[in-house]
Amino acid sequence: MLNDLDDLYDIARLAERLGVENSTVRVWLSRKVSWLPQPDGRLNGGAVWRATTLDGIEQRRVKGRPGPKPRQTTNA
Repeated sequence: MLNDLDDLYDIARLAERLGVENSTVRVWLSRKVSWLPQPDGRLNGGAVWRATTLDGIEQRRVKGRPGPKPRQTTNA
């Protein structure tokens, strides 16, 4: 069982792998950047990915800003 957990990446582990802050990964998730796969599940309330899901992520990553924040729409 413990071996299975070694193959999981949470936000902190993914951020370390990509050389960015945890908050950056959270922003990418919220903005649904195309190169970051959706998490495979949740563990203790946080996003987790299998290592195989993240294969090649360094090559797919697009450097720079992830795009504009989603606009809030108000119903008037």
